Amino acid sequence: LQHVDNPIIEDNTFATVTGAAVFLRGDTNAKVLHNNIDNTGWYSIVFDASNTGGIVDGNTISGSTLKQWGGSIYLMSNATDGWLRNVGPFSIVNNHITGGHRYGAVIQIASVDNVVVDNNTIDSITSGGLLVSFIRVYTKSVKRLGQFDSCHNITITHNHLIASAAGNQNGIWIDNSSGGFSGNTAATNYQIADNTILSPDSSD
Repeated sequence: LQHVDNPIIEDNTFATVTGAAVFLRGDTNAKVLHNNIDNTGWYSIVFDASNTGGIVDGNTISGSTLKQWGGSIYLMSNATDGWLRNVGPFSIVNNHITGGHRYGAVIQIASVDNVVVDNNTIDSITSGGLLVSFIRVYTKSVKRLGQFDSCHNITITHNHLIASAAGNQNGIWIDNSSGGFSGNTAATNYQIADNTILSPDSSD
């Protein structure tokens, strides 16, 4: 979807999509609710750029395909070719995510403010041996037109993050290094609380 106000994407089934199941650019207050998404080749749900506000709630994302880009839910702020960084508030809540992720993170938040990530369950993740984080907040690695900067006002609470036997997994990763760019402001107002992060062994 592009340049749509108040869209609702709800109760759909997406299966074996070579790109993204839900791709949003320049939209306002998009709601992505209660969809079943299986085996996407790229990020499953992406707020690409110039989006204002959004809710991702109650979706089930699965599949053995190792996603080539981004992860399952990505606030991307892909500020290129005249598009701007995303503007919050955004809520990513009550989603259940399993399956393949080639690199990056399962839920990614990039150069955007005012985001709540709450009560999501992430488990049974595979990555082909590459490092993958369950929740990642970071600054974009290339700064264009002053659009890329640190994330502010981020809340990560009550999530259930369960490592798999595949290994090479992080729970929550916060990164403001921006690939060596030296002009970022300090990231501010983070609440990371009451999350459950488990790494079961062979007896559990």
